[in-house]
Amino acid sequence: MVGFGMRELIRRALPESAHDDTITEPLLKKMQARYAERLPLLPGAVAFPGSYWDEQSREKPERMADFLRHHQAVGRMGTPEEVAWVVTFLCTERARHITGEVIKVDGGQYI
Repeated sequence: MVGFGMRELIRRALPESAHDDTITEPLLKKMQARYAERLPLLPGAVAFPGSYWDEQSREKPERMADFLRHHQAVGRMGTPEEVAWVVTFLCTERARHITGEVIKVDGGQYI
């Protein structure tokens, strides 16, 4: 879970004033220690500036439209914020009884 650009996802979920490694690094370590083995998170196609999907949408718009039409049930790319919201929830006490699940945040990419 922590290996998929999680630092960037956490930063996007936090207010800009909290974009400091003194905040994000301890949160990443806590998440890794507490959840990485118990809660694999599988984000699907997530676009953000500079990402593979961002480049593809600019360089090959027809191919991206085809991908979205045939592989994304919701018809659009996901956002880092949408993945971060799930991660944020999983770090709360409300998710304390969730274990051993593979959680897909993929907009229906693998239905």
